[in-house]
Amino acid sequence: MRKLLFILFCLGLYGSQSSATDPAILCDEEVISNLNPYKQDLMNEACKFAGQYQESILPDKSATPTGQVREGQPASYNYQEFLNSLNKVTNGFNKKDCKPQSALTAPIPYPTVIIKNTAVGEIPVSVLEENQIQQLFKELSQDPQYSFKSPEEGCWARAQIMAQELEKKGLRVGKMFVEADLNVDTKEALNGKNVHWSYHVAPVVAVNGKNGIEMRVLDPSLFTEPVSNKVWVDKLLLHTKAKNRAEIYVTDRFVFEPVRDNTLSSLNDDPAHGRWHKAETVLAQQELARLRSDYEDHVEWKQKK
Repeated sequence: MRKLLFILFCLGLYGSQSSATDPAILCDEEVISNLNPYKQDLMNEACKFAGQYQESILPDKSATPTGQVREGQPASYNYQEFLNSLNKVTNGFNKKDCKPQSALTAPIPYPTVIIKNTAVGEIPVSVLEENQIQQLFKELSQDPQYSFKSPEEGCWARAQIMAQELEKKGLRVGKMFVEADLNVDTKEALNGKNVHWSYHVAPVVAVNGKNGIEMRVLDPSLFTEPVSNKVWVDKLLLHTKAKNRAEIYVTDRFVFEPVRDNTLSSLNDDPAHGRWHKAETVLAQQELARLRSDYEDHVEWKQKK
């Protein structure tokens, strides 16, 4: 049953009860054979990369923040990592022709702060200025690869690919999860009213706001600007009857799925901890491709109607 639940989660059909993407679980032939042809093709493609990991280009061990953060705390960063990276980039130029060398392939990381008491322990999260996060949100919301106009499914895929793409820009994000029976108002829904989810996830980053460090959620599927954790959670739980039973938590950017009842030690023992599992990346990319195709079909159907 555990194997089936995991694969159904990866296909956007159910929430998994396992956090580690064990190749033996992910690629169980017996379970895959019971899927429809489309899902069999999807899983078989992903399984080519099961057990293969890509190291982060911004290893969390290299983050050098001043200390932990509580929202509203005055901004205070250690810029040493930023300066070290900047030196590597400038040293990578050939002064004769000013063409960048290989050092330019690594991003310059943003200033970083530590978020304590997350589901995976302490995590580093990048800090942006207000104008930077507004511009970033605008770029994300206009990027067609994320198919924000198909909010019914795929939040896990959006969060995964967004986290990877933002890492290439020098940003370490977290992921914020809400697990509950969610009925959320959004005009982007196919029915024009609302969507129903068993959980939702979106990237979260820090911003140097008027009152110091604040956390903001990047979720163009529901909002037109970055919003605070509270605003995001309030919208998700607006129509949820058992609000006290909702599970709300933050993880690092590498966590692929809801952690549910997994312990901190089991999450840290995940072979994908602190790096990207290529099979998960393939699943997320394929899910977004499917959502884009479905949305195009929906638009075409409406035009003919």
